[in-house]
Formats: sequence, C-alpha cells, structure tokens
Amino acid sequence: LSAGAGREPVLRAMRSVAGDPSVEQTERAGIQALRVCTGTHHATRTLAEVIARVREADASPEAVAMAERVFFRIASGEGAVHGASDHFHEVGADDAIADVIGACTAFLSLYPDAVRILPVALGCGEIRGSHGTYPAPAPATVAILKGSGITVRVGDPGEGELCTPTGAALLAEFAAIGMATDSSGALVAVGYGAGSRDTPGTPNVLRVMLLEADPALPADRIDILESN
Repeated sequence: LSAGAGREPVLRAMRSVAGDPSVEQTERAGIQALRVCTGTHHATRTLAEVIARVREADASPEAVAMAERVFFRIASGEGAVHGASDHFHEVGADDAIADVIGACTAFLSLYPDAVRILPVALGCGEIRGSHGTYPAPAPATVAILKGSGITVRVGDPGEGELCTPTGAALLAEFAAIGMATDSSGALVAVGYGAGSRDTPGTPNVLRVMLLEADPALPADRIDILESN
C-alpha cells in the first residue's frame, strides 16, 4: 500500500472475508511505515474451510487464485513437517486469511512483470505455537522456502522469528511469477510496511521498491524488489 497499491480494493477484499481492517501510519526506528490491522478474531479452520472463505472474497479472480495457491503452499509446508492434518493452526486464523487475500490483491494491483526478493532474514531463538516450543525459523517456514529460489539468512541476531510461514508462502508465490534477472532500472516508487513488533534501534519494516526496467516500456511494466 505504501508503494502505491490500490487501498480500497485491498480493504474491500479483506473486509469481505473477515473483520474490519484499518490502515495506520506508524514509525519503526525513525522510518515512517504503514501498518494494516485486520480487525479479526482468532479461529482455527481446516484447509477446506480456509479455501471456501477465500473463494468468497470480493476480489479479482486472479487474486483469489493466488491466495488459494498461498494456502496450498502453507498446507504443503506444514504437512511436510507435521504430517497430514485437516487443520491449520496459527495460519488458519481469520487474520491470516485477510492478510493473504489483501496482500495478493495489493501485489497484483501493481502489475509486476518480474520480482526480485532480497535475502530474507529468518531469525533465531525460540517461538511458541500450537505444537509447542520450536527453534526459529519455524520448520514450516523452512519447508515452504525450500526450493523457492529465495535466498535466506539464518541465525541473524534478534529474538524470535523474522519470517513466518504465511510471509514465506506469500514471498514464494510472488517469486513464482518470474524472478527478475536484472536489478537495474528507474526507481519509480518505494514503500515501507510494518507489523506489530517494534524492536528498539532496528527498523523492523518490509521495504518494496518499484523499478521501471526499461524507460521505453509502458509505465506499468515494472520489477518489484523486496527486502526486510
């Protein structure tokens, strides 16, 4: 959203699946960023229930299909680690459904031709979830990123996880449209997004930069570069 994605379509898509989302300006270590609050409550759903909710979204068919693929990536990652199960856990909550359909709607509204994702920090320490206490990064996150072609950094300083299974699945799906082979171009927009964590002295934000790969191409033919 901070980089220019359509705000109303994103909020409409989120609102149609769960909650009453809002967007607020915040600051992380001196950097101004947007934070999206889903306005949802916790709920644990089966994969079939999640997909049914996604298909009810007031969003484009392309965004709905992309959101479905994101959740299938999450289900595959969880299944690889925990075995077959009918239920999601943290990622099956309404806030995750709203996050995913909103993120897919925002991404597609930018009309990217290719994506480059800068190395993703996975974090270290311990995380607590429905299965117990695990070392970060979460096993499902690792399983989702495996084979995605995304470069990662493991064991960075900092407590807890820096990339969740939902975030990993979104990045993997975005990268699937085609990896940019060249990171040069005219910088046409930049945006910063923030979550709830505010680490002192560290700008815990996601940065998105939009590049026009060739000035001779139409303005909507851009690459997206993302980094923590």
